[in-house]
Amino acid sequence: MKTLVSEETVKIPKGVKVSIKCKKVEVSGKFGTLKRDFKHLPIELWIEKGQNCIKARMYFAKSKQIAALRTVCSHIQNLFDGVEKKFEYKMRLVYAHFPINASITNGGKTVEIRNYLGEKNVRVINLLHHHAFRRVCLHLVVLGPRRRRHADRPGPRVGAADG
Repeated sequence: MKTLVSEETVKIPKGVKVSIKCKKVEVSGKFGTLKRDFKHLPIELWIEKGQNCIKARMYFAKSKQIAALRTVCSHIQNLFDGVEKKFEYKMRLVYAHFPINASITNGGKTVEIRNYLGEKNVRVINLLHHHAFRRVCLHLVVLGPRRRRHADRPGPRVGAADG
């Protein structure tokens, strides 16, 4: 059964600037600027000035489309969290037989992984801008404003180092 109108709201936190143009959301805050494009979804996005919130609306939606509407609001909330406080991921180097060696180069922007599964070649992982690697004992820590890699960024995907 189709729902005539579905609407969700996301509160805009203090200290965050938001602009929406043609379903492209741009969020600026303390730790940088993040952009996200929602052109692939049949939704309306706008900023409600008096209530200081973002509204998302979808017409004639079934349950899966309504779920997509809520997902859009979650992505926008993640953008707010990313520019207010950075995300931190801790990864541990674990091995059973072949000891893995990881070295951080290029000022924390690149990690070189050696001897992965006994391979001779070196795997190089480059981070996106605004992200950095840090090493704490056997852990690799990835710091950055993005919770996950966005679909509008080209390039190969390399595990959790995508941000």
